[in-house]
Amino acid sequence: MDDVPTSMAEVQALVDAANAAGKNVTQDDVIISSLQDWAKFLLDEGFEGSYFTPKINGNEMTITDITDAVAGRVNVPDASYVDAFKADPKGTVNNIQLALRRMIDRHELNL
Repeated sequence: MDDVPTSMAEVQALVDAANAAGKNVTQDDVIISSLQDWAKFLLDEGFEGSYFTPKINGNEMTITDITDAVAGRVNVPDASYVDAFKADPKGTVNNIQLALRRMIDRHELNL
């Protein structure tokens, strides 16, 4: 969890660094990419390989397999993952971890 921001201050620091490097990113961009990267890391670790890809759209994270078929979904009750993160950064990161671990442990995601 060292690479995942867990506060809006950390998000802003990443935005500032990216913009100083000539990239044009917003807080929302950083939040979405960070949460997707975190989910990807957890999925890769859980399956000992890169078989699944998470994609956030609004309040839903869709997980696709190597054939691009939908393998699972993780939702937040908020209007979006961005809103959920802004309200509770650490809780959102932890909820993604718990949801994916539960899906892996229950064999809801299969190769």
